[in-house]
Amino acid sequence: TLKVGISMRGESRGIKDVVGLIASHDRPAVLVGGFPRGHFSKETISLLDKTFRIYSSGLDSWTVTSWLIFAYIDVTGADEVVQNR
Repeated sequence: TLKVGISMRGESRGIKDVVGLIASHDRPAVLVGGFPRGHFSKETISLLDKTFRIYSSGLDSWTVTSWLIFAYIDVTGADEVVQNR
């Protein structure tokens, strides 16, 4: 299982690059930092395989989550599955 964190302290990558990596693994886990102040603890970071920053400044966690979902649908073509039901 790939474990990815989204944080301002992560490696800067485009969201489609991040989602492409996530989508290429079975059962990935994504942790979105949503802290008023601070970041993931060192303990939490040690459990993650990768940490990425997807924007140049901080975003609300709901914004990051919705961007990830939309990018996942776009990258994987999951919207076709929903439309064909």
